Amino acid sequence: MTQIFKKSILSAILLIQTGLMMAQDVPEKLLGVYKGKATTTLIINEGETKKQEAEKVFDVEIIKTGNDTKLVLKDFKLGDDEFKEIPFHGLGCYYEEGKKRWNIFTESPLSGEKLETKAKKQVTLGGFIDDNYSFVYEDGRIELTFEIFSDKAKIYKQEFKGKNTTTNIKSLRAKKLTNSIVYDLSGRRVHQPKKGLYIINGKKIVK
Repeated sequence: MTQIFKKSILSAILLIQTGLMMAQDVPEKLLGVYKGKATTTLIINEGETKKQEAEKVFDVEIIKTGNDTKLVLKDFKLGDDEFKEIPFHGLGCYYEEGKKRWNIFTESPLSGEKLETKAKKQVTLGGFIDDNYSFVYEDGRIELTFEIFSDKAKIYKQEFKGKNTTTNIKSLRAKKLTNSIVYDLSGRRVHQPKKGLYIINGKKIVK
């Protein structure tokens, strides 16, 4: 277990160093909650794996807090433990023009960080995002591959696929506003509103 742990962390650091050379700030359109499912592969020994039958259902959130952009696993179960949140800090990305997607990665892996479970237990975690297989697409889809393990659980490789539900909500709101009648503050109808303060459906809205 210790040998696999060391090799996994070393591999993560090499992947991260490659990604940082091409890094850019995570654009706002990538922020939000992605709902989806993940297939799980149990890593028994180096080179030996076992596919798990049941898919895991959980959310992934990309969020900015101060100067830190992080990818958070929400309501994630690892072995017998369930976590409300598992954050990967220092999320970065670079855009792949021809494929219309962002390659995502973190500046550092999880390496011996203690997090609290829903049962109020402290568990030491390790893990990393594999940026060879982790992307967010322009249409709001996400493909995320990561490995995660604790001091008492086996190493699990997760392959998550989901959709940004926040993006969908924003699109619906934008469509509703586009179809609504817009007035200026003097009560006159505005057909092509520019940036400013307007009245839409009886409410003041900043456009």
